[in-house]
Amino acid sequence: MTPLERWIAYERRLWRGLITDPGGEDFVAAWVDLVRRSAPYVRPGEVFMPKLEADSAFFWPPKGIPPDLAAEWDRYPAAWEGFLDRNPRVRLAWIVGWVSETHYFCSWPTGWEDVIRDWVRAGMPDPRPFDDRIGIDTSEWRQRLREAADETGDGWVYYDDVLVWR
Repeated sequence: MTPLERWIAYERRLWRGLITDPGGEDFVAAWVDLVRRSAPYVRPGEVFMPKLEADSAFFWPPKGIPPDLAAEWDRYPAAWEGFLDRNPRVRLAWIVGWVSETHYFCSWPTGWEDVIRDWVRAGMPDPRPFDDRIGIDTSEWRQRLREAADETGDGWVYYDDVLVWR
């Protein structure tokens, strides 16, 4: 298996347990197809390990891809938002990941998921249980977090080699 195929397999495993929309796997398959069709344009020495998340620092196409492929990459962020709308557990995980990014520039708050969960369930009182080094904590962000948590109902998202719901 090539490094890119291992990466694709990891991204699929990472999110699979949170997808609740029947079309969610089709969305992921379309992302895989886009990544694979883009791979031949990767230049020697260029790292190409795009994330499923459209706002990730690792989400970007190779340089010099054809315009039609570039247009697909340009449309992907809107498709990602639609995927999040149809999969509230994925949306919640995506938002919780940003808590970790703003706190200590790490992709997931491993070990303090319960602290974040309890803070959200308590109505997100001040002081928040994390530093906001990149300024995500706005009233709009809190509303999105509250809505995602409300939509998912009981349970919370955790990282256990992959994202899991329990």
